[in-house]
Amino acid sequence: MSMFKLPLAIACCALIAISIAGCSHAEPAVADNIPWRTDYTAALAEGKQAGKPILIDFSATWCPPCQEMKHSAWPDPRVGQLAGSAYIPLAMDVDAAGSQDAAHRYGITTIPAILVVDGDGKVLRQSSYMSADELAAFLAAK
Repeated sequence: MSMFKLPLAIACCALIAISIAGCSHAEPAVADNIPWRTDYTAALAEGKQAGKPILIDFSATWCPPCQEMKHSAWPDPRVGQLAGSAYIPLAMDVDAAGSQDAAHRYGITTIPAILVVDGDGKVLRQSSYMSADELAAFLAAK
């Protein structure tokens, strides 16, 4: 490698490393006060026993729209009140081993994916990224 190319290669690698480090920094999540469950089978059983639908949020830490919802839509007081009182809320990280069977069952290919299912797992309605207003309206719909 020539003397000119080596410093250029080192500079490029440094810029890439700095860029990656900057992109991986995540803002701390705002508390949403939603009593999220993380066990799919237990949430279905709880929903069936309580007579409530299950609200499933399929997301991932690396997904920008998911993180946007985590910071702006889920913490909205209207959303929190509806999600916590009318539903059994279930958070499913698509990268977690326990979530992959559920994601496959519902054919989840893009995230975020927001589903409302009954106690038997039948999909009642489904959406994707939503603002706080859209999510509140989605949750209020019966």
